[in-house]
Amino acid sequence: MASADIILSHETAFRFWQRFTGDRKQLKRSTRRKGLTDTVRLTPALLGELAALGLAPSAGDPLHVLLADADKRGKAPSIVAHVLSRELPMGAFIRVAEHVLVSSPELCFMQLADSRGVAGLILAGSELCGTYALVSEGSGAGRQLAARRPLTSARALVEFLSSAALPYGSRTAKRAATYVFDNAASPMEAKLALLLSLPPALGGCGLPRPMLNADMPLTPEARRVYARSGCRLDLYWPEVRLDVEYDGLGYHGDALSRTSDAARSAALSAMGVEVLQLTFPQVVDIGAFRVVAAYIARKLNHRMRQVNSEVFRERELGLRRFLFAEG
Repeated sequence: MASADIILSHETAFRFWQRFTGDRKQLKRSTRRKGLTDTVRLTPALLGELAALGLAPSAGDPLHVLLADADKRGKAPSIVAHVLSRELPMGAFIRVAEHVLVSSPELCFMQLADSRGVAGLILAGSELCGTYALVSEGSGAGRQLAARRPLTSARALVEFLSSAALPYGSRTAKRAATYVFDNAASPMEAKLALLLSLPPALGGCGLPRPMLNADMPLTPEARRVYARSGCRLDLYWPEVRLDVEYDGLGYHGDALSRTSDAARSAALSAMGVEVLQLTFPQVVDIGAFRVVAAYIARKLNHRMRQVNSEVFRERELGLRRFLFAEG
């Protein structure tokens, strides 16, 4: 390995995967199984590669890197060094540029347990397992989403955690991995699923977990109403044929979109699928959301426990403050 190589880990690795819009399977897995054995040297060539990846370091936004030896940490203000001396499973690092490796999504999930609570780790894991990337960040227009293949799966996270057997964060990571969702197509879909399905101990309603973005082929009769071969259902409970759709635009702004949504709902209704449409105000308003959650619980013949206790209300507020801290 060349001396100028670097292994990006923790928050920096997560930031890389958040923005990654390609196919992870096309990236080259490294045979390396440990952190770096030498001090990180930010050579001009390496800085150029990092800049091309959108990860140029600064004192306010340092690089998180992985070392095998605590004596090699150094004192660069733009670098936060983490030490891991034991071997990792094969494929734990992925080469993304000539001199840049990054923790795999599974290892990154484990590393985030160092700094994030269970709810934060579940949301991060659902993002890694989702079908979207955040191609831009900042205020104003907000983050822009781009479609991509999932980087990993909830099952792969659990399998990696079992094979890696690392001490740091493993207990938190293993707990969080059991609640991670596959196939979220947006951050709000993941947040809505967590609000409904996380146990009351974590501030959720404790409902049975829905499928996210399930494929629903349309019958010939339904296609006469909605001229598509099929559609994806945001949050779907197949046992009661209930589809909860999140509409971030407030039932869409133009007449053509509203007409298309109505035709889609009519087609699904013709197949015995009930469609429940939710907007952002209905999700963030606790009173309105509880009404919706109670309705879903009745459909599922599920008793919502603890939701009237003071302890639950505090946990519910804590979860909501975290999920909607950025609006």
